[in-house]
Amino acid sequence: AMAAPLLRHSGLTHNPGLELCGPRGKGKTLLLRLAISVADNPNKLPTFDATRIGLSKISENYENRIFPVDEGSHVDRADGHFFQSLVFGMASGTSRLTAFQTEIYESRFILMTTANRSYHESLSHLDHETRAAALDRLLPLSVDPDNDLGVFDFLPEGFASSGEFARNLEQGMNALFGVAMRRLLHSIVNTKAKDPASFVASLGADIHAFETAVGVASSPQGRTRPSSSFGLFYAAGAFAQRRGMLPETWDCMAACVAAFGDYQAQLPECTPLAARLMMIVDRPETLDLRDSELPRLPDEEFKAHGAFVKHGKNGRTELLITDEIVDRYFPDWRSLSSSTEFKNLNLRDRDHRTKQRQVRKGHK
Repeated sequence: AMAAPLLRHSGLTHNPGLELCGPRGKGKTLLLRLAISVADNPNKLPTFDATRIGLSKISENYENRIFPVDEGSHVDRADGHFFQSLVFGMASGTSRLTAFQTEIYESRFILMTTANRSYHESLSHLDHETRAAALDRLLPLSVDPDNDLGVFDFLPEGFASSGEFARNLEQGMNALFGVAMRRLLHSIVNTKAKDPASFVASLGADIHAFETAVGVASSPQGRTRPSSSFGLFYAAGAFAQRRGMLPETWDCMAACVAAFGDYQAQLPECTPLAARLMMIVDRPETLDLRDSELPRLPDEEFKAHGAFVKHGKNGRTELLITDEIVDRYFPDWRSLSSSTEFKNLNLRDRDHRTKQRQVRKGHK
């Protein structure tokens, strides 16, 4: 929510979009309303029960703020053309020319929506390039259906249930909505007035720091719309933290990296190769064998780990992955394997797509 006023100063040419998707009753709408409450009344939510042009007109009222639309599943998700048109239109933020409006107006905002089923499920009829372009603009974040706490990772001390915590959040946002944005805008205006160039450079440095952390800054493909969007979210958190608007104990980088990882896990074919490799290395299940002897792993444990890091020849570090991990993170393996970046990183035996290494005693 704090990233929206920074869009015009960030270098991003698009309006980012976020889609919270998952089962009912998991707190998606609560999270959406929390984001809204930074600047606006959280009890006023547009829905997708409107035309594409109607939503475009409504979006103009959310300049520099979150443009919230609740429950995208109210629309027939089979109508991929509606969503494709909507997403591209919201990302550009430009008004349509009509007989009554002859000048194009550009709005900058962050679209945030909820859905029971993700938007990308309705895009199977599109070619890969168009589908990837659409998913660069509306970034799906999934809510774990097996997490009893829904959108919460844990309950803060003093709360016995997620319901009790949610009621406390409701009271807080109803009493204080808009306060955070007023403080943020005041700080942005003052900081920019003192040194406009340093203000813009600081935002760019924070975005670059995020893209370095997720492994895309140095990849041949370089920064993407999604990496820049999540980088801006981190930059906004860092800016607010430096000015005392967020607790110093909050790890904004870890939160944004985790969210970016959630996005990547759902759409691996839209993620740069280097970033996918970083995701695999950073999995808690991945086993690091660089400073230990080969373990004795039964088949179930071997499959659960799925990926292994070990020392290779000439001091290089090697990442070994099972076929299951290949299928999960590299659905585009065949097309990806012909790229120069892939060929430079992948080790394989002649006439095979893989190279064997020993990662557990008694097996190769």
